[in-house]
Amino acid sequence: MILLTFFVTSSITVITGYSHLELKSKPGSIHPILTKKLQMECTVRELKSEDHQFQNGNSAFSNTEAIDDKSTSKASVTKQEVTLSRLLSLVITKKNEDSGLNETMVSVTGCDSPVIEKQFEGTFQADGTTEGSTKTGEMGYISLTWNRPVDEHSGLFFCEAYALDPFKHSVSLTAGLKIKSIEPKISDLVTYISINDRHIEQLQAKVSEIKTENTELKERNTNITLEYEDLKKYVDLRIPKFQFGSFTCSSQGVTFDPPFNKTPEVFTSLTGLTMGFSSQYSTSTYSLGVQSVDNLGFSISCTINGWSSSAQVKWLAVEL
Repeated sequence: MILLTFFVTSSITVITGYSHLELKSKPGSIHPILTKKLQMECTVRELKSEDHQFQNGNSAFSNTEAIDDKSTSKASVTKQEVTLSRLLSLVITKKNEDSGLNETMVSVTGCDSPVIEKQFEGTFQADGTTEGSTKTGEMGYISLTWNRPVDEHSGLFFCEAYALDPFKHSVSLTAGLKIKSIEPKISDLVTYISINDRHIEQLQAKVSEIKTENTELKERNTNITLEYEDLKKYVDLRIPKFQFGSFTCSSQGVTFDPPFNKTPEVFTSLTGLTMGFSSQYSTSTYSLGVQSVDNLGFSISCTINGWSSSAQVKWLAVEL
């Protein structure tokens, strides 16, 4: 079964079943130059049994005229008493006033992006799907948006839905509405200019506020940078820098990598010593010393006498 909805000056719903096709626009008429945006939406929804009742109330999409200005009962419905199992595609057409034929504007099938016919490209933006709608109970939708609509964007529009019933039989539904173009009056233009002037003043005030905030943020950032540099210097002073390594007694010196900022303190420690004797009467001697130190490195004085003798030394340099 089918529910078909149109909007005149309020939301009027004619109940005939478990699914309904709805075509609506916001606003219901356009004033060239004055109207900033025109939105049209066609949706197919599933209704629960408790939702099957006559509804009449205000709608966000008000002041929309149906095909018949006097009644909504003459809406075109190609199938009645049908429960939809799957929505296949949605198509929006517009009646050509010269030829009297309906011209396809846009269509959507499955999850593919809406296809705008070549003659309407660049006229409006389209969005929609017949699968995977995020709204509860919505089987699919297609929406159009005109920015700064003009007289040629008015006219008689139709939305056609093609679907399958539970028996896999093809089903089609059609709904339509008429959008009028109303020439603005002088009073409308004056009101429009007045509203725009207020809007410009608000934008200028906002820009000034943003500039002030931006200046404050820059000053705050500069202060944070200075504080960071001071903290970095303090940390560099508080935390000692150090390097360490090892050498054998045959080494002549050690080079720091990287160099220290100032001359460090150098500490050495013997970690391995092998003393050899050629006879019971032979002797072996060992001496170690750091001769000179600067920020680039230090030289070593290390001697060891004896047959097959060796020494391994570890070092630690700390910049205090």
